[in-house]
Amino acid sequence: TATGLTMRSVSGLSITANNTIIYYDQWENGYDLDIANPANLWSVGNLGGTQVWGNGVAADGCPPNKNGVIPLACSDANDVLTSGNVIVLENNVPLPRNPATLLFDGRDKIGATKSVAVTRSIWGIVPGTVLADAVEVFDTTRWGTSFRIPVGQNLSAASSNMFEYTSLFVMASQDATTVTVDTDGNGATDVTTTINQGQTYYLNGGLSSNALVTSTKPVAVNLITGDIGSTYESRWYVIPPNAQWGSSYYAPVSTSSATYPANIFVFNPNQSSEITVNYQTASGTGSFAVPAKGTYRFVMPLNSGAHFW
Repeated sequence: TATGLTMRSVSGLSITANNTIIYYDQWENGYDLDIANPANLWSVGNLGGTQVWGNGVAADGCPPNKNGVIPLACSDANDVLTSGNVIVLENNVPLPRNPATLLFDGRDKIGATKSVAVTRSIWGIVPGTVLADAVEVFDTTRWGTSFRIPVGQNLSAASSNMFEYTSLFVMASQDATTVTVDTDGNGATDVTTTINQGQTYYLNGGLSSNALVTSTKPVAVNLITGDIGSTYESRWYVIPPNAQWGSSYYAPVSTSSATYPANIFVFNPNQSSEITVNYQTASGTGSFAVPAKGTYRFVMPLNSGAHFW
């Protein structure tokens, strides 16, 4: 049935090194020009300013927690981050979004002085976490300007309908980013739009495998798929840009029940030539052909990972 209009947003920031400093710039009042040197600093009288967490100065903000559970009492002594800290930013987000209300949600901008890992999950309060998922939030150095989509609605029958609905989210890191989408991969542009920093273009279904997303400036691309009418079956994916694709992959997840197999979908982005993909599992080796612009479904064996090259 229909989802509600209040979303639960959960973002996790995992700290990997001592004395990391986090700059958290909420989108509602615009972005600082240089997040590492914010001019619009957070204060008790300026709650929309950029917060600085981990610098030992409580006056410009403190992380709301350091273990994801217990709220942190903000003080200079507590405003220090160490390896293993996990900051969880969690709140309800009513839709449509009112920018007068400051919340931890999509479009917020995060800077860090040392490597951090960021993930984000979201679900509607109605029907709850039965219809939820999560994605990695890649840092902007790994964003790109050209993306091929490896699965789509044209594969529905061959994939147990898990891609019967295939939608697209494209987020910009800079203002005046022009995005084009070839939704069916036939070489003709079907969508052209322009978005600014922190904004997202949403394509509500209709994507086929081999669809192409291009942009004039770096963007991030997320894919959301679903089996229409199956109550809760939905999956989210981060699509890496074409420049980061490779020729060797390991799949660690095996099939644990023959009734519910784990599947690998191998996509050939070459627009004119077939490729041969070799594989090795605990039970042996083999190979299969993937046609140009095609996708091959490989069912993982019981209790074995796999190497594809």
